[in-house]
Order: sequence, then C-alpha cells, then structure tokens
Amino acid sequence: MKKISLSIFAIIVLIFSDAQAQPIFSVQYKSEAKVKVFVAQYKSEADLLVFKCDYKSEANGNEGFWFFTKYKSEAKFPIYFCDYKSEADIVIYFAEYKSEAGWKNSSKKHLFYYSQLYSQATIKNLDATAFKKQLDGKKSILIDLRTTKEIE
Repeated sequence: MKKISLSIFAIIVLIFSDAQAQPIFSVQYKSEAKVKVFVAQYKSEADLLVFKCDYKSEANGNEGFWFFTKYKSEAKFPIYFCDYKSEADIVIYFAEYKSEAGWKNSSKKHLFYYSQLYSQATIKNLDATAFKKQLDGKKSILIDLRTTKEIE
C-alpha cells in the first residue's frame, strides 16, 4: 500500500511540475504563435520581467522563468517577437538576474495560463467544451482560444 501511495504521489508531482513549466519556442511567423511579444528597452515599459533559464527544470510556474527550446514540438508556448509594441500581446524585458523575474502587469498573466490549459486539452484530443466539463467546479472563466469566446 505504501509503494502504491508513493507511486501515485510521484506521478502527480511529475504531472504538475511539467504542467507548470514555461518552455518557449520563438517562431518565424505571427500566425504560428500563441502569444506575440515585444521586447522593451527599459524595465519600466514591461508587463513581464523574463529571466532566461539554462535548464528546462528551472523554468517553473508562470512567473517569468523561460527556457527556450530547440524544437517547436518541445514548447508549450510558441511566441513571435514583434518589431512594434502595438503588434504585441505582451511587453517583456529580459532581466539580468533571476530575482528580478516576475509580473509587473498581472492582467496579462492569462496569456500564458489559458494557452497552457488549451495545450493540455489539445494534447488529450479534447475540444474546448469537453475540457470545460473536466474543469467544472473550479471558479474560472474558460475561453475557447480558437474562437476567443467565453464558453458558457
């Protein structure tokens, strides 16, 4: 019984640690991206201060720790770097130190949260409605990212 409990705990830890990671891939075309990003020259202009991690295991949570993957298939967030701030969904600044990473404008946090939820649903071959049924009981708004409409 103790071995089964430990196995279940280990599986849960693995699932949630992977679900929290922020592996990023920079795509060549806007149409391939889930999030369009503009890199600011100054910290004060940014919605999110990003620290580039050397290892995927360091990129935990939705707190600005990004690990850039070599292949698009390894990433949960394909992003496109815009030339103009007006084209972007979010403005970031690359922080020099890990301690600087974090959200300055938490109203943009959903850009990575919903993308992550939708990625998990897509991986499981669920449509957005079926995915919402799995989330019932949680007090959150679910948006179908294909249509950008709230699911009732």
